[in-house]
Amino acid sequence: MAAGRVVVVAVDGSVHSDNALKYYIDRVQIPGDKLLLVNVPEEYNFTDASPGVIHELLEKMKEKASEVEKTYTDRLKDISVDFQFRLVYGHPGEQIVKVAEEEKASLVMVGSRGHGWLRRTILGSVSNYVIHHTSIPVLLCKNMEPLESLNPRKLTKVMLTKMLICRVENVNVGIQLGKRPGRFIDM
Repeated sequence: MAAGRVVVVAVDGSVHSDNALKYYIDRVQIPGDKLLLVNVPEEYNFTDASPGVIHELLEKMKEKASEVEKTYTDRLKDISVDFQFRLVYGHPGEQIVKVAEEEKASLVMVGSRGHGWLRRTILGSVSNYVIHHTSIPVLLCKNMEPLESLNPRKLTKVMLTKMLICRVENVNVGIQLGKRPGRFIDM
């Protein structure tokens, strides 16, 4: 494989991670990229669970992970991009950062559900964790409408007005276009 950028996209089968992947394909991808899709299944607390329940939950985790991998593999098979799918277990934010650093990624892309500050504070946020625990630039795709439902003339405006926090040289840079002109950061 030719030397190029390694781009990590966190995927979980949600519309948010789908939009992050679509944004990568439409706007970020350049020839020679290696795309690494990282899936971290939902964690369960097995402390008080019986062996039967543990076995059942583990089987469900494996099935869901297989479905996610097949979904993204099918989506990318017709696109000329060198990609791998990596399944890792643990805390999602920690594992995404770990994989990105191990692979010496040039960029990490994550979708965001756009929870408010209270819910994010109580439950935590994978995207918030990733942004604050890596020195790798992070592209956060927030609250984008399903891309298929958008008018192509509005696509650029909608996508750019609902983006992003980047981490550039250990500084979070927020970019919002719309009411006032913004600027692009070339990744």
